Amino acid sequence: MRLVPGLASIFALLYLVSNCYSCGTITVDNADPRILYEGFWQASTVPGPGKNDLQNTLAFSDQSLATAILQFPGTSVSVYGALLPVGVWYMQSVYYLDAMQSAVHEPDPVVTAEQHRVLFYSSGPLTYGVHTLVIENVGQQFWLDYITFDVPDDDLAMPCTTAAIASATVAPVYILPSFAY
Repeated sequence: MRLVPGLASIFALLYLVSNCYSCGTITVDNADPRILYEGFWQASTVPGPGKNDLQNTLAFSDQSLATAILQFPGTSVSVYGALLPVGVWYMQSVYYLDAMQSAVHEPDPVVTAEQHRVLFYSSGPLTYGVHTLVIENVGQQFWLDYITFDVPDDDLAMPCTTAAIASATVAPVYILPSFAY
């Protein structure tokens, strides 16, 4: 991975400008280019009754230490995924927020029925600012559906100004090697 601080500022500014009139909860699907993947990941389309994944897609990895990274401006973040297929699977994921381990999710290894839109992680309240979420698969498989983050109504509901954008604190963005997605 290469650290590109200038690029981080550009991406954050473009993101803030493009979302200045948004407020409330922002939903980022697994196929959204704002999520950076490292390691082996593959796109999965799962249409059918009872499979109500956001946009009928999931990102799947069976590689230990594969990561998904999202940089977001907000006051909380949550991660949703799927538990499938039916069987016995060791599933575990670790969540890092701003380079600090925040939580470990380890569901029951026995999957008796497919489950979709399952809450895997919730940060709880955060100080408003630009944060970096890293999701790391440490189990046999991981199915990512979408990530949500909350933005205060009084912050992004106002028109963007150069001063407001320039004052945003931006964490570095990592350039990741290519992967099969």
